[in-house]
Amino acid sequence: MSSNNNTSAAPGTESRTGVGRFGIAHAVVVTAFPLAGSALAVTGMPVADVLQLLGGCGGIGAGVVLIITGGRKAVVAIAQGVLNANAK
Repeated sequence: MSSNNNTSAAPGTESRTGVGRFGIAHAVVVTAFPLAGSALAVTGMPVADVLQLLGGCGGIGAGVVLIITGGRKAVVAIAQGVLNANAK
């Protein structure tokens, strides 16, 4: 009896929809952040404020993705690190 648990019909026919694949959602984010930053800078917002705003938005987005994908331990560790750094 084989201990191979591969349920694929044939070698090389595995689904390519797994984590790590670059898709349209990634392309939109990679395009939207520089466009939003450029638009804010052109309208007169200081560059430091633009970077802070977009960095905060990116951080929130990354945190949500970590929580949704089951990275709660990583989120807790990062939050504790931030709180400890601010306490000093």
